[in-house]
Amino acid sequence: MKNIFYTVLMLSVLIGSLGCYDYETQFEGPYSQDSEFIEPELPRELVYISGGNVYLANQFVTDSIIIDNSGEVARASINYEHSNVLFKRTGENIQIYNIEEERVTGEVAGSIDATWFDYHANNETIYYLIGDNLHTQGPELLSENPKDLRDFFAFNIDIIGAVITNVGDIIYTLKVLGGNTTYIIRTNHLNESQNIYERVIPNAVRFMRINSNDSAILGTSQPGSDMVEIRPNNGGYDWFNDFRLGVPGENNNRGYYVTNNLLGIETPSGEEIEVTTGLITSIDF
Repeated sequence: MKNIFYTVLMLSVLIGSLGCYDYETQFEGPYSQDSEFIEPELPRELVYISGGNVYLANQFVTDSIIIDNSGEVARASINYEHSNVLFKRTGENIQIYNIEEERVTGEVAGSIDATWFDYHANNETIYYLIGDNLHTQGPELLSENPKDLRDFFAFNIDIIGAVITNVGDIIYTLKVLGGNTTYIIRTNHLNESQNIYERVIPNAVRFMRINSNDSAILGTSQPGSDMVEIRPNNGGYDWFNDFRLGVPGENNNRGYYVTNNLLGIETPSGEEIEVTTGLITSIDF
């Protein structure tokens, strides 16, 4: 009986305390005020290439591991749920690296000549550009695979960049041979034979990355060393002289950018992290 009485009494005190004070989470003991606070391990969600090696880092670029040290990688991509990384060594197919298993678990057959690749927002479909053709591997997004992107202009063009939007449109850039102007074309996913001319940018745009809600595309100018931002939803664009590479944030938030000297990563908080491991040629998160 005494035990029941004290139990009820303690519950009453606890309930009364919760009514007067904000709930505060405590760490499991033993601990003391002098104990060093250990920050929880942050997930590694940023992939970048430096000196030809593939680095997987946390969001502050303060903790990173090397997932390929061949020194022969120029491009890499990570899916939106941060479970798989794509990278491509010189003269090889695109490799698929599983972050949880910490190993390469597959590859994209026939992708040796791919000039660009990325994950779709569904986290599974891989799309990659070979010449004028856009290929996919995984859940189908296109009625044709590969999709010939030369339909808009039949001759004297060079396809240099392409992304597939969340809903399945293709936004791609074509460069008229002999000039630097980029034509931005959208292919309607409901009728892939319908190509919609969107705008002209007086700078060729390659290495295009799109965020998962289709609000921003970042690419690299050619020739030159500027970063170009395209906003598909409102038709605007800008280019920036102080940055070379980038990946856009969601909902028009800041993303990650690489400065023109290719030795610094600017985080969404505006802090620039210098690297000493070699030039950065690709970044994604």
